[in-house]
Amino acid sequence: MRKIIISSLIAFGFLTALSASEYSIDTAHSSVSFSIKHMSITKVNGKFTSFAAIIDADKDVLNRLEAVVKTASVNTENKKRDDHLRQDDFFSSDKFADMKFVMKEFKKDGDDAKIVGDLTIKDVTKSVEFDYDFGGVADVNGKEKIGFSLETKINRSDFNFAPQTPNAMLSDEIKVVIDIQAVAK
Repeated sequence: MRKIIISSLIAFGFLTALSASEYSIDTAHSSVSFSIKHMSITKVNGKFTSFAAIIDADKDVLNRLEAVVKTASVNTENKKRDDHLRQDDFFSSDKFADMKFVMKEFKKDGDDAKIVGDLTIKDVTKSVEFDYDFGGVADVNGKEKIGFSLETKINRSDFNFAPQTPNAMLSDEIKVVIDIQAVAK
């Protein structure tokens, strides 16, 4: 009986591994964006134009997500502000070229799902939880594509980000929204 149970567990693990797929990001249909309140009266929106990820998913369940965002690619549609954001008091892009995220856990509760992982900005790593919204699966010319969105709020003070800037000038809370379309490898 024990051999049957062990054999069944091995077969289940093998079949599960076969059903999961690795994906690469379709950057033309994906985005990494943020918004932060400026002077407590309006939001400044921005995005990053250079990012990559390792994605392993079984349809609507993420098994692995490791992402890198190039800090120098920050774009708020204002060159002067973008140049300032690359400086030492913000991203320090010359010294810290990458922001990184490594998923540690996928949690599903009915229709709701979250991913938890380590986010590194500059030299600070903190655990962050994203709301996960699976967009669906499509077959395009024989290639499977999946889509999903991630959303969270982080505090810039947790990452020692712009520590000299008062909260009245720039909110501590930053909203992060990531929309991904990925193609099976």
